[in-house]
Amino acid sequence: MQTLKLLTNEQVVKVINQIDTLSDQWEQRNALLPFFTLGAASYLDSSKVSNRRYYEKAARLNPALMNQFGWLYDLVIDGLQQATGKQCQMADGQALPGFHIFKAHQQFLNPVASMHIDLQHKALQWQEAQQVDLETNTLSFTLALELPKSGAGLNTWPESHKDLMAMPFWSNLLGHTEVQSKCTFIKYQAGQMVIHSGELLHQIAPLSEFNPEDRRITLQGHAVLSHGDTYLLYW
Repeated sequence: MQTLKLLTNEQVVKVINQIDTLSDQWEQRNALLPFFTLGAASYLDSSKVSNRRYYEKAARLNPALMNQFGWLYDLVIDGLQQATGKQCQMADGQALPGFHIFKAHQQFLNPVASMHIDLQHKALQWQEAQQVDLETNTLSFTLALELPKSGAGLNTWPESHKDLMAMPFWSNLLGHTEVQSKCTFIKYQAGQMVIHSGELLHQIAPLSEFNPEDRRITLQGHAVLSHGDTYLLYW
């Protein structure tokens, strides 16, 4: 787990304003809750059965995202190169890193988000020439932008992927009910990027207070290692 201060306060405001200008491209992901994404998200739009929706959305949304946030992606790449010591670039043919947008709702005081590890890269189509390593050396990153007044963050647990696979099938799929270890809370700060392997068991932490004016907006992305020396970024 690494944290890196990436944006100034002025840059944070600039990103949020740009996200709001694209509000007609936000997609509500829950019929009952005000949870939106901006961009194609592999964990929501792709599966081992079909990636058609993911790649159609990526083709439609990537140009607008690059037009608005090209400068931000450059900073993210620079930050990840600094943190990893490896070259980083956007992955050809995949969705660009995109945004989670949560508007205020009392239900977010509860742990509505799943406990999970990030394995969606295994469901995507990678070019053979990229020589992508799908088993090790993955990254996940979150750049906090707008946060609730009471704060927001990430819950993490020490269980490994191997530990989780050893659990009974249904507890593995439906919330990891047999995980008994104590979670660690990683508090977000606006303009700061949190980086981890992706194989860390984690969960969007519930809110501690409800405020009807609050929003929780973050940039989300992942990376896989290509040719052993270059991280390819996607969402």
